[in-house]
Amino acid sequence: MIIVSGGIDLSVGAIIALSTVVIAWFLRAGWPPSVAALCGIFTGVVCGVLNEPSSPSCAWCRSSSRWGPCLIVRGAAKGIAHEQKIDAPITWLNDLLARLPPDRARLLFPPGVWLLFALSSPVAGCCSTRASGGTSSRWESNEQAARLCGISVPRVKFAVYVLGGFFTGWRG
Repeated sequence: MIIVSGGIDLSVGAIIALSTVVIAWFLRAGWPPSVAALCGIFTGVVCGVLNEPSSPSCAWCRSSSRWGPCLIVRGAAKGIAHEQKIDAPITWLNDLLARLPPDRARLLFPPGVWLLFALSSPVAGCCSTRASGGTSSRWESNEQAARLCGISVPRVKFAVYVLGGFFTGWRG
């Protein structure tokens, strides 16, 4: 969605690393897996907000969602983990993308893949309709013309980067 809207975000890998470290840290601290997963998703959303080109972090880095936020997020992940591997206890989160046992082969795919389909279908629908995603893809080449047509470009950009952060945190 970020690329379709004319933006670029090079910190996706760093956000995945940070959200994974956050999830592992909460699991190791004894929190329930669902709370740990929500904390990882929230971390992705916060990173999405900070990666939006008009955010203070991008202005401070003078990077427009390029390398500055990527290095900041990667550093945060390393700092939380103390530059060590965090061994989290095995929970049902591990089974989301694990290979299916023969007795559950009727599902065709692991549950995590079905979650991916469930989340990507609405996004694909939004990108193909006029009301939401079509708006973001129409102004990628000319933001000034989009503003003159009444599209709130900053609001659409903010929403796109927050959704990008949400899905990246979900991936963690």
